Amino acid sequence: MKILIVLRNIGPYHNARFESLLNANVNISVFETRPLSKEYLWISNEKYKYDVYKFPNYNSEVDISNKDIDYFYKKYISLINPDAIISIGWADRTYQRLLIYVINNKIPTVVVSDSILKTEKNKGRSFMKEFVKKVILRGYSAAFVAGTESKNYLLN
Repeated sequence: MKILIVLRNIGPYHNARFESLLNANVNISVFETRPLSKEYLWISNEKYKYDVYKFPNYNSEVDISNKDIDYFYKKYISLINPDAIISIGWADRTYQRLLIYVINNKIPTVVVSDSILKTEKNKGRSFMKEFVKKVILRGYSAAFVAGTESKNYLLN
């Protein structure tokens, strides 16, 4: 089975999980959508045992255009030809463009989310934001969540 994993950048715990997939004879490739991001304090390990494709010139301060995102997906997803895709997140524009691609190309895609439903925090959320979230999340084939609160956040 060939799996494509899409995330901002690979951290040590991601790498451990990805290598476990390799040990289970799963063929994986990884897209880093923000390889230069300083969002997390880890330093990237460049000696991966799987193929890593990095978005060009994309860091936390500079966005690339939808056209460039779409071109990257069209070029590399068709090259990899995955059986399924795992998206580590859904709210970033790169994940939303990915969702458009996978829907159009009928590729099963699982979203991984650890967002939690905090009643006080979400009281001020607008109807429109929640509606957009529901529309986006309907595009995924399945979800893998951190627990009951994460599940409820995605469902509500």
